[in-house]
Amino acid sequence: MSGQVASYVHRKGALTPSTIYEVGDRGLEVRAEAQPIITLPWSEVSEVRLSYAPNRFQSNCYRCDVKSRGAKVWWTNINYAGPLSLERQTPAYLAFVKALHQKLAAEGRGVRFRTGITRLQWWGWGFVFSLLVVVGLAVFTFFPTADKTFRICLLVSYGLFVVFWLALNRPGSYSPEQLPESLLPRS
Repeated sequence: MSGQVASYVHRKGALTPSTIYEVGDRGLEVRAEAQPIITLPWSEVSEVRLSYAPNRFQSNCYRCDVKSRGAKVWWTNINYAGPLSLERQTPAYLAFVKALHQKLAAEGRGVRFRTGITRLQWWGWGFVFSLLVVVGLAVFTFFPTADKTFRICLLVSYGLFVVFWLALNRPGSYSPEQLPESLLPRS
């Protein structure tokens, strides 16, 4: 990949500028408007994490986190384009994530490639979501309403979403040569 630079432009939200991420020869470069360039040298990258990160507007949102000794950066396949306007950048996201993994497979030393969220987060969210379902069932049992069927359907659909989210974000590891398809957006 020498000489060629893979890049990805991402804006996280209304209050953040567009940021350019580049896979260069020296490291991962992060350039944001009116801010100094941050370079994460390949030798200092310690972890790459791929996860499923739906938000209130987009359910097909995937995230890549890169952690090094001095910094942590992340981006998603969804770009903020304006108030209530989000753009999917799936082809560019996939190309950049693949180029990053190719470079780290060649240059990185001791990089951990992780899937999902951390074990502590996974167990914590699992507990919170389970508690919400149990409380919801208790409320429906002890305080019956005329619209009970709708509320139970809503609770069941919430429970299914939680199971799906926890299954996709199960902590694990992978090889940079074989990216986990379940944590990459479909193009």
